[in-house]
Amino acid sequence: PCEMCIRDRYERMKITDNEYIAYCFLDAGIAYKNSGDRKKALEYALKALDIYKKLELGDKKPIAQFLLGVSHVYSANGDVEKELEYALKALDMYERLESSGDPSLDIAECLMYVGAAYNSSGHQANALKYNLKALEIFERLQIGDNKNVATCLVNVDIAYSNMGDHEKELDYGLRALSMFDRLELGDDKHVARCLLCVATAYSANGDHAKEIEYKLRALQMYERMGHNDDKVCKCLMYVSGAYSNRGDHKNALEYGLRALVLLTTTLATLKKC
Repeated sequence: PCEMCIRDRYERMKITDNEYIAYCFLDAGIAYKNSGDRKKALEYALKALDIYKKLELGDKKPIAQFLLGVSHVYSANGDVEKELEYALKALDMYERLESSGDPSLDIAECLMYVGAAYNSSGHQANALKYNLKALEIFERLQIGDNKNVATCLVNVDIAYSNMGDHEKELDYGLRALSMFDRLELGDDKHVARCLLCVATAYSANGDHAKEIEYKLRALQMYERMGHNDDKVCKCLMYVSGAYSNRGDHKNALEYGLRALVLLTTTLATLKKC
Protein backbone atom coordinates (compact mmCIF):
# COMPACT_ATOMS: atom_id res chain seq x y z
CA PRO A 1 0.00 0.00 0.00
CA CYS A 2 2.83 2.38 0.80
CA GLU A 3 4.41 1.79 -2.60
CA MET A 4 1.06 2.44 -4.29
CA CYS A 5 0.66 5.70 -2.36
CA ILE A 6 4.10 6.84 -3.46
CA ARG A 7 3.38 5.89 -7.10
CA ASP A 8 0.04 7.75 -6.97
CA ARG A 9 1.72 10.82 -5.52
CA TYR A 10 4.28 11.00 -8.32
CA GLU A 11 1.70 10.28 -11.04
CA ARG A 12 -0.21 13.35 -9.84
CA MET A 13 3.04 15.31 -10.20
CA LYS A 14 3.17 14.15 -13.87
CA ILE A 15 6.68 12.75 -13.83
CA THR A 16 8.25 9.98 -15.90
CA ASP A 17 9.20 6.50 -14.67
CA ASN A 18 12.87 7.47 -14.47
CA GLU A 19 12.00 10.58 -12.48
CA TYR A 20 9.87 8.36 -10.24
CA ILE A 21 12.86 6.11 -9.58
CA ALA A 22 15.02 9.14 -8.74
CA TYR A 23 12.37 10.41 -6.33
CA CYS A 24 12.07 7.00 -4.67
CA PHE A 25 15.82 7.00 -4.03
CA LEU A 26 15.61 10.53 -2.65
CA ASP A 27 12.61 9.66 -0.44
CA ALA A 28 14.59 6.74 0.96
CA GLY A 29 17.55 9.06 1.56
CA ILE A 30 15.40 11.56 3.43
CA ALA A 31 13.84 8.75 5.48
CA TYR A 32 17.34 7.58 6.44
CA LYS A 33 18.24 11.21 7.31
CA ASN A 34 15.21 11.52 9.58
CA SER A 35 16.08 8.25 11.31
CA GLY A 36 19.67 9.42 11.92
CA ASP A 37 21.48 7.23 9.40
CA ARG A 38 23.40 9.97 7.58
CA LYS A 39 25.64 7.55 5.67
CA LYS A 40 22.68 5.75 4.08
CA ALA A 41 20.91 9.08 3.53
CA LEU A 42 23.79 10.38 1.46
CA GLU A 43 24.18 7.08 -0.42
CA TYR A 44 20.56 7.12 -1.62
CA ALA A 45 20.53 10.86 -2.33
CA LEU A 46 23.60 10.44 -4.55
CA LYS A 47 21.91 7.58 -6.43
CA ALA A 48 18.92 9.83 -6.99
CA LEU A 49 21.17 12.66 -8.09
CA ASP A 50 22.98 10.45 -10.59
CA ILE A 51 19.68 9.56 -12.27
CA TYR A 52 18.54 13.19 -12.22
CA LYS A 53 21.71 14.42 -13.95
CA LYS A 54 21.30 11.90 -16.78
CA LEU A 55 17.68 12.90 -17.44
CA GLU A 56 18.27 16.58 -18.36
CA LEU A 57 14.71 17.44 -17.37
CA GLY A 58 14.69 21.23 -17.49
CA ASP A 59 12.70 23.44 -15.14
CA LYS A 60 9.84 21.73 -13.28
CA LYS A 61 8.49 22.31 -9.78
CA PRO A 62 9.04 18.66 -8.72
CA ILE A 63 12.68 18.97 -9.81
CA ALA A 64 13.13 22.12 -7.70
CA GLN A 65 11.67 20.19 -4.74
CA PHE A 66 14.04 17.34 -5.54
CA LEU A 67 17.09 19.66 -5.52
CA LEU A 68 16.03 21.08 -2.17
CA GLY A 69 15.71 17.54 -0.80
CA VAL A 70 19.29 16.80 -1.88
CA SER A 71 20.36 19.99 -0.11
CA HIS A 72 18.71 18.79 3.13
CA VAL A 73 20.59 15.48 2.99
CA TYR A 74 23.92 17.27 2.49
CA SER A 75 23.00 19.52 5.43
CA ALA A 76 22.45 16.51 7.68
CA ASN A 77 25.90 15.23 6.66
CA GLY A 78 27.56 18.54 7.50
CA ASP A 79 28.57 19.30 3.90
CA VAL A 80 27.68 23.00 3.97
CA GLU A 81 29.18 23.73 0.55
CA LYS A 82 26.99 21.13 -1.20
CA GLU A 83 23.98 22.08 0.95
CA LEU A 84 24.29 25.66 -0.28
CA GLU A 85 24.98 24.64 -3.89
CA TYR A 86 21.77 22.62 -4.22
CA ALA A 87 19.62 25.07 -2.24
CA LEU A 88 20.73 27.81 -4.66
CA LYS A 89 19.99 25.56 -7.66
CA ALA A 90 16.50 24.94 -6.29
CA LEU A 91 15.96 28.66 -5.69
CA ASP A 92 17.14 29.55 -9.22
CA MET A 93 14.70 27.04 -10.68
CA TYR A 94 11.76 28.25 -8.57
CA GLU A 95 12.50 31.84 -9.62
CA ARG A 96 12.64 30.89 -13.31
CA LEU A 97 9.36 29.00 -12.98
CA GLU A 98 7.65 31.96 -11.30
CA SER A 99 9.32 34.82 -13.14
CA SER A 100 6.00 36.23 -14.38
CA GLY A 101 4.17 36.29 -11.04
CA ASP A 102 4.54 37.26 -7.40
CA PRO A 103 6.92 35.17 -5.28
CA SER A 104 5.25 32.12 -3.76
CA LEU A 105 5.48 30.26 -0.47
CA ASP A 106 7.88 27.82 -2.21
CA ILE A 107 10.31 30.65 -2.95
CA ALA A 108 10.01 32.04 0.59
CA GLU A 109 10.84 28.66 2.12
CA CYS A 110 13.68 28.11 -0.35
CA LEU A 111 15.13 31.55 0.49
CA MET A 112 15.02 30.54 4.15
CA TYR A 113 16.97 27.34 3.47
CA VAL A 114 19.56 29.24 1.41
CA GLY A 115 19.90 31.73 4.28
CA ALA A 116 20.39 28.90 6.77
CA ALA A 117 23.10 27.38 4.57
CA TYR A 118 24.89 30.73 4.34
CA ASN A 119 24.61 30.97 8.14
CA SER A 120 26.27 27.57 8.55
CA SER A 121 29.04 28.56 6.13
CA GLY A 122 29.79 31.75 8.07
CA HIS A 123 28.54 34.20 5.42
CA GLN A 124 26.39 36.25 7.78
CA ALA A 125 25.60 39.13 5.41
CA ASN A 126 24.13 36.69 2.87
CA ALA A 127 22.38 34.73 5.62
CA LEU A 128 20.67 37.92 6.77
CA LYS A 129 19.84 39.02 3.22
CA TYR A 130 18.12 35.78 2.22
CA ASN A 131 16.24 35.30 5.49
CA LEU A 132 14.94 38.88 5.44
CA LYS A 133 13.77 38.36 1.84
CA ALA A 134 11.97 35.19 2.99
CA LEU A 135 10.32 37.06 5.87
CA GLU A 136 9.19 39.81 3.48
CA ILE A 137 7.41 37.23 1.29
CA PHE A 138 5.89 35.45 4.30
CA GLU A 139 4.45 38.79 5.44
CA ARG A 140 3.22 39.70 1.95
CA LEU A 141 1.44 36.35 1.73
CA GLN A 142 -0.03 36.95 5.21
CA ILE A 143 1.11 33.54 6.43
CA GLY A 144 0.72 34.48 10.09
CA ASP A 145 1.90 32.13 12.84
CA ASN A 146 3.79 29.30 11.20
CA LYS A 147 6.73 27.10 12.22
CA ASN A 148 8.76 28.04 9.13
CA VAL A 149 8.18 31.75 9.77
CA ALA A 150 9.31 31.33 13.39
CA THR A 151 12.38 29.39 12.26
CA CYS A 152 13.17 32.15 9.78
CA LEU A 153 12.98 34.70 12.62
CA VAL A 154 15.48 32.55 14.56
CA ASN A 155 17.80 32.50 11.52
CA VAL A 156 17.68 36.32 11.37
CA ASP A 157 18.38 36.42 15.11
CA ILE A 158 21.48 34.22 14.65
CA ALA A 159 22.75 36.36 11.75
CA TYR A 160 22.40 39.55 13.78
CA SER A 161 24.12 37.84 16.73
CA ASN A 162 27.09 36.83 14.59
CA MET A 163 27.26 40.36 13.20
CA GLY A 164 27.31 41.86 16.71
CA ASP A 165 23.93 43.65 16.54
CA HIS A 166 22.59 42.47 19.91
CA GLU A 167 19.59 44.82 19.99
CA LYS A 168 18.14 43.34 16.78
CA GLU A 169 19.29 39.87 17.85
CA LEU A 170 17.11 40.10 20.97
CA ASP A 171 14.18 41.63 19.05
CA TYR A 172 14.02 38.81 16.48
CA GLY A 173 14.70 36.12 19.07
CA LEU A 174 11.79 37.24 21.26
CA ARG A 175 9.51 37.57 18.21
CA ALA A 176 10.36 33.98 17.23
CA LEU A 177 9.81 32.71 20.77
CA SER A 178 6.43 34.46 21.01
CA MET A 179 5.36 32.81 17.76
CA PHE A 180 6.54 29.38 18.93
CA ASP A 181 4.52 29.91 22.15
CA ARG A 182 1.38 30.79 20.17
CA LEU A 183 1.88 27.70 18.01
CA GLU A 184 1.94 25.58 21.21
CA LEU A 185 4.59 23.22 19.84
CA GLY A 186 5.65 22.01 23.27
CA ASP A 187 9.10 20.45 23.43
CA ASP A 188 10.74 21.01 20.05
CA LYS A 189 14.35 21.34 18.91
CA HIS A 190 13.61 24.63 17.13
CA VAL A 191 12.11 26.10 20.31
CA ALA A 192 15.10 24.93 22.38
CA ARG A 193 17.47 26.51 19.87
CA CYS A 194 15.46 29.74 20.03
CA LEU A 195 15.67 29.78 23.83
CA LEU A 196 19.46 29.58 23.57
CA CYS A 197 19.51 32.42 21.02
CA VAL A 198 17.49 34.66 23.34
CA ALA A 199 19.78 33.72 26.24
CA THR A 200 22.84 34.70 24.17
CA ALA A 201 21.26 38.08 23.38
CA TYR A 202 20.53 38.74 27.06
CA SER A 203 24.12 37.77 27.90
CA ALA A 204 25.50 40.24 25.35
CA ASN A 205 23.30 42.93 26.91
CA GLY A 206 24.60 42.12 30.40
CA ASP A 207 21.34 40.66 31.76
CA HIS A 208 22.75 37.46 33.24
CA ALA A 209 19.63 36.64 35.28
CA LYS A 210 17.63 36.38 32.02
CA GLU A 211 20.55 34.56 30.39
CA ILE A 212 20.41 31.88 33.11
CA GLU A 213 16.60 31.66 32.91
CA TYR A 214 16.51 30.98 29.18
CA LYS A 215 19.50 28.63 29.15
CA LEU A 216 17.92 26.57 31.93
CA ARG A 217 14.66 26.40 29.97
CA ALA A 218 16.59 25.17 26.91
CA LEU A 219 18.45 22.57 28.99
CA GLN A 220 15.24 21.26 30.55
CA MET A 221 13.63 21.00 27.11
CA TYR A 222 16.56 19.06 25.65
CA GLU A 223 16.50 16.71 28.64
CA ARG A 224 12.73 16.13 28.35
CA MET A 225 13.12 15.37 24.65
CA GLY A 226 15.72 12.73 25.50
CA HIS A 227 18.06 14.57 23.17
CA ASN A 228 21.49 13.20 22.36
CA ASP A 229 24.18 13.62 24.99
CA ASP A 230 26.12 16.08 22.84
CA LYS A 231 23.28 18.64 22.90
CA VAL A 232 22.66 18.21 26.63
CA CYS A 233 26.38 18.38 27.43
CA LYS A 234 26.79 21.62 25.48
CA CYS A 235 23.72 23.08 27.16
CA LEU A 236 25.08 22.17 30.60
CA MET A 237 28.29 24.04 29.72
CA TYR A 238 26.27 27.05 28.53
CA VAL A 239 24.39 27.12 31.85
CA SER A 240 27.68 26.81 33.74
CA GLY A 241 29.06 29.76 31.79
CA ALA A 242 25.92 31.80 32.50
CA TYR A 243 26.26 31.26 36.25
CA SER A 244 29.94 32.15 35.99
CA ASN A 245 29.02 35.40 34.20
CA ARG A 246 26.80 36.26 37.16
CA GLY A 247 29.50 35.43 39.70
CA ASP A 248 27.64 32.36 41.04
CA HIS A 249 30.63 30.03 41.09
CA LYS A 250 28.91 27.32 43.13
CA ASN A 251 26.26 26.69 40.47
CA ALA A 252 28.81 27.24 37.70
CA LEU A 253 30.87 24.40 39.18
CA GLU A 254 27.81 22.16 39.64
CA TYR A 255 26.71 22.41 36.01
CA GLY A 256 30.28 22.25 34.72
CA LEU A 257 30.84 18.99 36.63
CA ARG A 258 27.55 17.57 35.31
CA ALA A 259 28.76 18.32 31.80
CA LEU A 260 32.10 16.67 32.52
CA VAL A 261 30.47 13.52 33.93
CA LEU A 262 28.16 13.25 30.91
CA LEU A 263 31.05 13.79 28.49
CA THR A 264 33.23 11.19 30.26
CA THR A 265 30.37 8.66 30.23
CA THR A 266 29.71 9.26 26.54
CA LEU A 267 33.39 8.81 25.62
CA ALA A 268 33.59 5.60 27.65
CA THR A 269 30.51 4.23 25.85
CA LEU A 270 32.00 5.10 22.45
CA LYS A 271 35.24 3.27 23.28
CA LYS A 272 33.27 0.10 24.02
CA CYS A 273 31.51 0.20 20.63
